[in-house]
Amino acid sequence: MKFIFLSIFLFSTATCFSQLHVSVENLKKDSGTVLIAIYNSKKSFNNIREVFLAGRVKVKDLKADFTFNDIPAGEYAISLFHDVNDNEKLDKTSVGIPSEPYGFSNNAKGSLGPPSFKKAKFTYDGNSLDVAIKVN
Repeated sequence: MKFIFLSIFLFSTATCFSQLHVSVENLKKDSGTVLIAIYNSKKSFNNIREVFLAGRVKVKDLKADFTFNDIPAGEYAISLFHDVNDNEKLDKTSVGIPSEPYGFSNNAKGSLGPPSFKKAKFTYDGNSLDVAIKVN
């Protein structure tokens, strides 16, 4: 009986994951929704069809915070944008430049486009982690 209890305890401890909390900073408008995408590889990064996890949170009092639960340890990169008009897409100008605020983990910046996975990636060890992302 002790063996069964110990096995159940060890299994449940080994598969328990903590939280990844994302807070969005520098919001200028108190409307809309922040759409958050977590990617787990260089190949999938910024490909909306290959999002590992996604979240959304309404902006309130110029703040947006979202918590992902049960994420396994690994390397990840986050991409997000403030969908000010709630049309569920990143609006762009006629020349393709985003017209809504956006940001990436590590506050990574790209030149003539989004940053690379390498610039935006971070290591998540399975313990609780807070990630602050400043939108442009």
